Amino acid sequence: MLALTPPSECDGGRIPKACLPCARAKVRCEINAGQEGCNRCRRLRKNCAEQAPGAHRHKTPGKAKVARLEEKLNGVTSILAASQLVTSGLNPLLPSGTPDCAPSAWIDIFVRHESEANAMLEIYRSEMQPLFPFVVTFPDITYTELRQEKPLFVLAIMMVSCRHDQARQIAIARKLRELISYTMLVKGERSLDILQCLLVYLSWYQIHVDLSSQVGNLVHLIMAMTTDLCLNKGNFSPAPAAQALRNPKVPAPRPNTRTLEERRTFLGAFFLTSIASTCHRDMYPIQHSPYVDECCQAISAAAEYSTDIDVVHLTRLHGMADKIFHSLTPDVWQRTPVFGSAPLGACVKSIQLEMLPLNSSLPAGGGLNFALHMHYYATEIFLYQTALYDHIGPSRYGTYPLSRLHILYACLESTKRCFETAYTVPPSQWFDLPWSFWSLLGHAIVVLSKLSLLRFEGWDQADVRRTMDFCGAMDALQQQLDTAKDWIESQSSQNGHDRSPRVVPQLYSTFSAKLKRVKIAHEAKSTAQPMNVHSTSDSSSSDTLMIPTDDTFASPSATFFGDFLHESLWEHFT
Repeated sequence: MLALTPPSECDGGRIPKACLPCARAKVRCEINAGQEGCNRCRRLRKNCAEQAPGAHRHKTPGKAKVARLEEKLNGVTSILAASQLVTSGLNPLLPSGTPDCAPSAWIDIFVRHESEANAMLEIYRSEMQPLFPFVVTFPDITYTELRQEKPLFVLAIMMVSCRHDQARQIAIARKLRELISYTMLVKGERSLDILQCLLVYLSWYQIHVDLSSQVGNLVHLIMAMTTDLCLNKGNFSPAPAAQALRNPKVPAPRPNTRTLEERRTFLGAFFLTSIASTCHRDMYPIQHSPYVDECCQAISAAAEYSTDIDVVHLTRLHGMADKIFHSLTPDVWQRTPVFGSAPLGACVKSIQLEMLPLNSSLPAGGGLNFALHMHYYATEIFLYQTALYDHIGPSRYGTYPLSRLHILYACLESTKRCFETAYTVPPSQWFDLPWSFWSLLGHAIVVLSKLSLLRFEGWDQADVRRTMDFCGAMDALQQQLDTAKDWIESQSSQNGHDRSPRVVPQLYSTFSAKLKRVKIAHEAKSTAQPMNVHSTSDSSSSDTLMIPTDDTFASPSATFFGDFLHESLWEHFT
């Protein structure tokens, strides 16, 4: 042991007061004058050693560490100041200060002047609104009045119609996504403005598809807002018990008759959720109900707008899709007992007969009627594609005349008509098509590939290629897109600065290359198939030779199929 000097006898600078063992144990170190070692070390028979001077001296931070901390602080300051306002290309448009979160403040940032806003509103009314007739702006309402009443909806309109400035369009989409999240999830607001904004935002999802995949979240937000606003009911009158238990700070809903605008908006939510479920079976839609029929009757009787007839047609078509979803999908048939259930062919025939009056009521081709016919043929595909699933046994079809082979050929014919309808889209409208059109077209591409690669007794792949060749269909689709791209580029100028020439979106400029990738993958899988296989016993092995099917996209790790234009979808084809 060492003889320690009591603290009182130290001369000079500050030195450690405790010995090394006591300092490590973090206990009090008592030293008596003239004693060898401290009391604790002597009692425990430890080697009482002094601490090295300067052991607790604070080191001066190095310059590199200070620089890193300053860099982090600067980054945090920049994030808080900018709040991810817009992309770098739009920084000159922003003032030095950060505006409030009010949507109207962001309208002033993104719209240069009122004349431009009026032009963009007119573009939406004349060119976009007919493609999605569920959300209509009153013809006599001005831009100023609309932005005061529905600022979020106006921002969605500005996003869709800002076709002349892609950087600003993406910036509006990004900020609108933030405002929707903040308004609904943080502030807990509920309004028709938010719901109509969501409907338009999802309807032109391809504009902001590169930001991130959000189709599932948007669909569920739409369903939640529809339920919160009680738009899925007619005359809403709260029960007495609910009245007694309600929050006094929240205004009580007053019983009233739904307006045509509310009914139209509800049918828009029903329509979009049906599109999601048609292309992705794990997404459950708003169910068809007698109230849906009531809304259709009220809108049809009033005929407030010329596009209301399209609202009724689209709703009734997707009412049939909802019926198919709840009666003919493979999941339903797996839960249905074999004995006591009607044959699958009889069920398909029954729904087929129900759809015939809908087909005869559709207007003739021309104008914007291609969209109605596209949805009709897509609904037929949804009806017939049940025959593509091998795990539904032959006993399910029974001896009904419409056997599996007949259903498959009906599916092929509907798929062919779906593509032929898509080829009639005018070049000026290809880049304005809503997300619903692209989703159905993508679904048709997958079904056509499955039909082309299917190996089933009596199913002739050569006959399928003669009816609708997959690679030929992709070439024709590519030609349509190239023609539309050339048409846009040929529109070098328009009258006035408020009608600036539109530009081709970057997403569409690379679309041709993606279609080529699909063709190459399809041809490779077709070549890899074994020859002279005509029995159903080999059909299970052919599943690995197909390009991605609906079942592939239904897996949790796969991309949601509604993201038809998302880059990660195309990676599954290669």
